[in-house]
Amino acid sequence: MWSAVASGETKDYDAIAIVIDDDRLPTPCGACRQVLAEFAPSVRVVLATTAGKRKVTTLTELLPDPFLPENLRWPSGTTRTIPTIGEKAPVVTARSTANAARKVPSGPITP
Repeated sequence: MWSAVASGETKDYDAIAIVIDDDRLPTPCGACRQVLAEFAPSVRVVLATTAGKRKVTTLTELLPDPFLPENLRWPSGTTRTIPTIGEKAPVVTARSTANAARKVPSGPITP
């Protein structure tokens, strides 16, 4: 998957197979699961061994709550600016899980 994304192949995939020469079924690492979630969220995952063991699962089963690009979106109506080096960052209002507004301290951006 990493090679496909690096070469620009980010189309919709139907399935991915992970096959190893072992007695145990393989499992994709966390980083691979995250890349799959970003570029092929509905992919079927085939886990297999060269000895013939096989299990078909889904990415949702392997990574039920992925961090997706939507998690990076700011709430509607929020504006943001990116300060340059040496410029003081703006103070923003953040909300905690209890929805209590608080000021987030800021200072100059240093290299």
